[in-house]
Amino acid sequence: MASLSHSSVVLRALAVILATLSAALAHHKDPYKRGDLATPSQVHLSLYNGTDTRSVTISWVTQGVVKKPQVEFGSATNLLQTFDATTMEFDNRERKFYTHSVTLTDLANDSVYFYGVGNDTSLSEMITINTPNLHNSTTYAVYGDLGFDDAHSFPQIKKDFDEGKFQMVLHVGDIAYDLGGHSSDRGDEFMGMIEHIAKRIPYQVAVGNHEADDDRTYLNYRKRFKLSDLSENMYYSFNSGLVHFLVVASEFYYDATLSNGLEDQYKFVKQDLALANLNRDARPWIVVLSHRNFYCSNTPDPGFDTCSEEFSPMRDGINNGSKFNYGLENLFHKFGVDFFFAGHKHSYERFYPAFQGKMYGPKSDTYLDPEAVVMVTQGNAGCRNGLGHFLKPNTGWLPFSAVRISEYGYSQFTVLNSTTATVKMISEKGRILDSFTVVKSNPRPRRRG
Repeated sequence: MASLSHSSVVLRALAVILATLSAALAHHKDPYKRGDLATPSQVHLSLYNGTDTRSVTISWVTQGVVKKPQVEFGSATNLLQTFDATTMEFDNRERKFYTHSVTLTDLANDSVYFYGVGNDTSLSEMITINTPNLHNSTTYAVYGDLGFDDAHSFPQIKKDFDEGKFQMVLHVGDIAYDLGGHSSDRGDEFMGMIEHIAKRIPYQVAVGNHEADDDRTYLNYRKRFKLSDLSENMYYSFNSGLVHFLVVASEFYYDATLSNGLEDQYKFVKQDLALANLNRDARPWIVVLSHRNFYCSNTPDPGFDTCSEEFSPMRDGINNGSKFNYGLENLFHKFGVDFFFAGHKHSYERFYPAFQGKMYGPKSDTYLDPEAVVMVTQGNAGCRNGLGHFLKPNTGWLPFSAVRISEYGYSQFTVLNSTTATVKMISEKGRILDSFTVVKSNPRPRRRG
């Protein structure tokens, strides 16, 4: 009995010691314990509307309220500054969570920084990021329609990231398949899946039809990312090195619940492209990202998709009875958009330069001074709905369709310098299935038509 009593005393003493150590560790900002409602998760970086790679927005999610969300950031772990975060609440009556964000500016070119996220009493692990060298070539991973389930291409994407093969992700819609699935748990799982990449390089997104949520509010998409307060992330633009990127919400043309925002987006697109075209000396490349493409040669889906039809509201405009309004193809052509990347169709399709259904230039894997936009559909990253299929080649539809691939993969878009850019389609096994090059002798491309 004496030995048991002695053991009890020892155990109680150990418990006191452990409690004291835990309090001390918490005071010194050690990571949260798993399961705490204030635990930072789903950490990701992005570029906010109108900014460039000299800035970064750091975002993370907590499942509960945090009184003083903060980021510690600096060029060395002993030179950290504290920045207070802003918070967005997600509440759809099934779930609540909170997205915290801080935008940091005036970062040095080609430099290493460290950051941690949390609050004034506890902080995550330190994360290392590298700002790009603006004088070097830059490679972007481009894909759409990547789900949490059946994410066939993601292991290869993660492997290529770990090997330093790209410096930014451009996810052109249908994120997680769906962010709002299973009471938004699917969104949590997906953001956790990509965190390994997204907490170290910018992860830029475009809205797709699967971001609508069951109530068609697009609330998960609006509240999980910090890209533009003006449009609640639906459309925005940013700069990266030699490229001006414009992100367009194709769903404004297909979802009646969003139609009220169509005119504002059109005005934004027109103004943004006009300014970007005037700034070609600094950024000679203009690239548009959207979920749906103007054209496709996939099997038609009547009443839902129009890219394989002769008329498309996004491409040609909305018929108001007397004329067509808000069509984007003419704007892209007028202001010399160089590339247009999209998803939606679960396949890869590369086009020769085209405008209003006509091909401009010879059939080649090297596009010399293209006289129309170069379009790529890259919606085959992998999701529960599988791969898409194409119309038979002898149908005569879209003679400017260059390459069509029904295999899982993603693209690496590389801007080598002010005159040359390349695109490589990488399979889920790491094989290059398609590759082409765009070369232009003048920053302001010549346009015909």
